[in-house]
Amino acid sequence: MWLKLQIRSILYAGTAGITDDDQRARILRNNAVALFTALLALIFGLYYYFISREKMILYGVLTEATCFFTGIFCNRLRRYTAATIIVQFTNLLAVVYFGCLLSLNMEASLLAIFIVGTSFLILKDISSRIISITATFVALALMELNKLYPVITPIVFEPATALMVHYTAPFVIVLLSCLTIVLYVWQNDRLLLKIKSTTHNLEQHAVELERTNDALEKANLTKSIFLRETSHEIRNPLNAIFGISQLLMMEMEKTDQLKSISKLIIHLHSASYNVTQIINNVLELSKLEAGVLDDVRKDHFNMQEWISNIIHIYQYVADLKGVKIELEIDLDMPERMISDKVKLTQIANNLLINAIKFTADNSVINVHLYPENDQWSLAVSDQGPGIPEEMMQAIFDPFITQQDAAFIDGTGLGLPIAKRLTQLLYGEIKVRRNEDGGTTFIASFPKEEHVLPPAPAETNFLADDVDYSDKVILVVEDNMMNQMVFSNFLSRSRCKLILADNGQQALEKARIQVPDLILLDMHMPVMDGYETLLELKKDPRLKNIPVVAISADSYKEAVEEVMQAGANDYVLKPVQFRPLYEVVGKYLKPQPVAI
Repeated sequence: MWLKLQIRSILYAGTAGITDDDQRARILRNNAVALFTALLALIFGLYYYFISREKMILYGVLTEATCFFTGIFCNRLRRYTAATIIVQFTNLLAVVYFGCLLSLNMEASLLAIFIVGTSFLILKDISSRIISITATFVALALMELNKLYPVITPIVFEPATALMVHYTAPFVIVLLSCLTIVLYVWQNDRLLLKIKSTTHNLEQHAVELERTNDALEKANLTKSIFLRETSHEIRNPLNAIFGISQLLMMEMEKTDQLKSISKLIIHLHSASYNVTQIINNVLELSKLEAGVLDDVRKDHFNMQEWISNIIHIYQYVADLKGVKIELEIDLDMPERMISDKVKLTQIANNLLINAIKFTADNSVINVHLYPENDQWSLAVSDQGPGIPEEMMQAIFDPFITQQDAAFIDGTGLGLPIAKRLTQLLYGEIKVRRNEDGGTTFIASFPKEEHVLPPAPAETNFLADDVDYSDKVILVVEDNMMNQMVFSNFLSRSRCKLILADNGQQALEKARIQVPDLILLDMHMPVMDGYETLLELKKDPRLKNIPVVAISADSYKEAVEEVMQAGANDYVLKPVQFRPLYEVVGKYLKPQPVAI
């Protein structure tokens, strides 16, 4: 028992406190080689000395054993590199010395295998191993040279002694080779055990990860359902408010009686439009985080008309702060471009609302469109306090807001969404502080100029300027307030309106008088929009009537489902009259009113 403890103490010398398993194993192997080789040297070396009385053997054995135990002692002192060098080169020198001394009775060159094996067991880096292996070949060369030019004179034993050395020396070589094999097997077993343990841990982590992933998927699904339902519940009443504000804005330009409350009307319109953008941003971020990206749908459009329409809307919001939005388009800017107009509009909307939010009262916001090499850029500059240098990158993180933006409340989602949509269009967005104060955001995109003949100009927004007196429009909407808003707006174009509260009523009324166009709400009692669409497509008299689906559901899957069911277009609530009027005009082909 005592002997076992002493051997264990020697083998584990210097391993206390070592947390790295590989280093600990290497120290243990080094100690094992040193101890086992020292014991073999003492046992067989002293035996050879006693039967031959050759002092050269005694001196060599004692020196070799002392060096090996010195290596173990260095490990105990945590001089690991010194210990490794001492043990490895003691082996080399012992092979050369005893190989030359006993060359007449043993083949010491066979010990080269042992030296090469320990090079991989003890030494860590490749360069040290190469040096050790090279030194082994040098040692073999020195032994061969010593045969030709003796420096260490080989011992000539008595016949009986020579016979004993001849038969016991290979046994020493076999024992050293066995030591190498045992250490390799031990190392492989240790690695195999480590691999099994790691594999088991990975399997456990995989199970935990799968559970976490399932929980996250359920949470994400719950969040998506919540957002869809909440969005629908908010968008429906907001549609009425936003529609009324748009009607008031249109009436305000023609009716003097509304001039006195013009600021209230503008504020109502701006606030409802801002709420619409906030809802859109929350849903957009939810889709981006879930990895559900809408397809990029490129089309050609007039750049000046596009940006002018956006500025026209936001000028109402800016008027409440006395802010003027000025547009500058470089002369060499292409008239028509090819890109995803919807996503570009979202980007421009978010940059403009951010500029209005932080610019000073009675200041100017500059919007600049310009080409640059193979790109074109949209720059929006405000005259606000500017963004601190340390906030330049953080502003593109979700939910980052500034407390001094009291005019317009925000969610901190506009800029992150603008950045992600810009990247989706293979562009980039940058921000810089202006020298005279304020901030400039620059969104740059690949330039794809439209070279085909230009499309017809966009339909005029004012419903009063066209005549649909020979057209019949069926409005299917269960919300009475929304019915009233749609009726008020569409009646300006002198069309005949048929109103239905649900899909069943819509089918009955459409069969009595076939309409030219159907505006169909998708969420209704009795018969919803989806089922109504399917019934319309089954009826030979009604299946070719263009149907514009109107819904508060902006999710890609919902839109695709409705379009596949047979809808011709999809308009999102709260409805903006301009895009609605463009869609109506696309299917009814309006005639201008004669003046």
